[in-house]
Amino acid sequence: MHNFSTNKEEIYNLLSENIFLNIYSIGDLDDFFWKSSKYLINQHDHSVVLIYQDKTFPVVLALNDSSIKPEFIPEKFREQFPSQFYAHFTGDYIHIFKTWCELKSHGLYYKMGLMKKDFNTNIDTSKAEILTNEDYKSLQIFYDKNYPENWFNERMLETNKFFAIRENGTIISVSGIHVYSEEYKVAAIASISTDKDYRGKGLAKQTIAKQCSELFKTVDHIGLNVKSENKNAIKCYENLGFRIIAEYEEMNCIKS
Repeated sequence: MHNFSTNKEEIYNLLSENIFLNIYSIGDLDDFFWKSSKYLINQHDHSVVLIYQDKTFPVVLALNDSSIKPEFIPEKFREQFPSQFYAHFTGDYIHIFKTWCELKSHGLYYKMGLMKKDFNTNIDTSKAEILTNEDYKSLQIFYDKNYPENWFNERMLETNKFFAIRENGTIISVSGIHVYSEEYKVAAIASISTDKDYRGKGLAKQTIAKQCSELFKTVDHIGLNVKSENKNAIKCYENLGFRIIAEYEEMNCIKS
């Protein structure tokens, strides 16, 4: 039976059956994100659907591996979903949500994962440095120029897990963080970009490598999402030791 759970242990036990697939939802169990998170669980099919809502557009994560098919979500629980939201869906959930939502796909994406034993440490990371709240304006200017569609939340700078390379004091490459939890030993990196005038020089690899080396001091699993057609980015991540874990679609959803 479905129910909205506030029992972190119960939720984690379900999500940890596939840590890399669910790494964002696991990270959002951390107190830093918890107040913005709502978890719909079903012990029968081991499913967990996350509704995340802070100051940005609501996000729903509905993901499953192929071993167990999720069950249809009853109407009384559908009422608690936002009227509009952005979603990450695996195929089984697309069929479920399209019966009561209008879906517009933003394409196929991969979830990738990295463990410390697979991490390529033979990369020069000496130019990369931590960003802080004081770098917010500079970072926003960087994203406006190089990654305008990026969903950047200023609050994430409080984690001290954003890393960047500068040229003459100006940010030219960044790897950000989406979730980070020392308690649950997971992190998901995001908001990765290099200045248009500096691409093809391996700066992203250096920045991410520095970030991962720091993250592995406190976490065991690092994940990321990447568009399936972004072959250059996928190659960069694979060179660092990341591997494709699953594919999913990102969608805009309007309840009908």
